Amino acid sequence: MNRYFTAEADAFIASKVLEYNRAPTEEQKKVLEALIRERTGILLYLIPQRNLYIKDEDLSGFYLDIVKDMDRIISSFEISGTSYIAYLTQICRYRCMRYIRKKEKNEQAELALMRSDPTIYEYGSLYETIRPYHSSRVPRRPRTLREAVVCIMERKGRMSTGNEEENALASYLETPVDRRRFLEYLLYLPQVEDAAFIAGVSRVLRVDLSIISRFYELRRSELSANDEAIESAEAIAARYWKMIANLRHAITKEADEEKLKQLTEAKERAERIYRKRLGIIKYAKRGMSHSRIAIVLGIPRTTVTNDISKVKQLLYRISHGMDY
Repeated sequence: MNRYFTAEADAFIASKVLEYNRAPTEEQKKVLEALIRERTGILLYLIPQRNLYIKDEDLSGFYLDIVKDMDRIISSFEISGTSYIAYLTQICRYRCMRYIRKKEKNEQAELALMRSDPTIYEYGSLYETIRPYHSSRVPRRPRTLREAVVCIMERKGRMSTGNEEENALASYLETPVDRRRFLEYLLYLPQVEDAAFIAGVSRVLRVDLSIISRFYELRRSELSANDEAIESAEAIAARYWKMIANLRHAITKEADEEKLKQLTEAKERAERIYRKRLGIIKYAKRGMSHSRIAIVLGIPRTTVTNDISKVKQLLYRISHGMDY
């Protein structure tokens, strides 16, 4: 790689590009065209990699995007007033920023489209803005997850009307010990809660909604190490979901049996990859481990395991109308 960035190599290619741009006839340009396009293509690929402008997995996509403008880039060099490598570096820096913004915008649009189809994608939007509705006075926000748990264990507000199962659970969660067990169970659950779920937790615990919202905000910060894996898997899943949708449409329009078979096989492959990515997302969105919950709350791990088991049994009995 370094041999392309020496002063001699830079001066050589700069002189050839100037000679190419100033050549009076097409025949003279053709003599230099192959050399210039080859060297420029190499530099357009190596410069972003060398200067860490873009991630390695995005490098090929960026190169395919910028190489389409190679002729215009070469022809504009004469008025740049810099060395050829410095000129290409300025272009790559700007184009990389533009490429990343465009890629993020497309991924967000595809992800939003995928999430709008509940039959395929099982996770809803997370952590919507929630305003407190139990009290006109907004309580102080807990600063740590343990502080939020203690606050919820000790605090009760007015009970909002819930359904029969919520009221049954609320009647059980009267003592601080039972409330702590239930909070341990909530910390253990995967990251799939939405606004309605958080509001339901507020009702059964009889705690101001702002406190429960803060509890989930703090829990999310504890699990933030998984954010990058979730975003990457979701972006890939969104692209495959779009591919599956296009293949489904193509299958309904295809009359040729051979092409129909190929499209069906392609759809099945895409669905396998899509399901695998959903599995990765589900694993990355797992909740806190028993050991981590024990550390945060300052209790033995075996206590956490037993408490979560008891809450699961309780919820099973309530959901099946059994005595608890």
